[in-house]
Amino acid sequence: MTCIKNIYNALSNRDTTIFRTYVLSNDKTLVTLYDERKLYTEQYLIKKLNTKEMKWENASPNDGNDNKRLVRSNDQ
Repeated sequence: MTCIKNIYNALSNRDTTIFRTYVLSNDKTLVTLYDERKLYTEQYLIKKLNTKEMKWENASPNDGNDNKRLVRSNDQ
């Protein structure tokens, strides 16, 4: 499956769009993301999932990524 990460940097007042491919584990508790070249970028444990938000805990703490809280856009 694919997803789009929209990142806003308030210091530079710029938006960045990043395209990723992701794979969910069979039990849907782990999400692994890959870049456009199909190279591993990130992996997270899904700690909360409902119709409004998702909370991810970094499953690879040494990769430099932080935990994530994702909210559904009002555009959908």
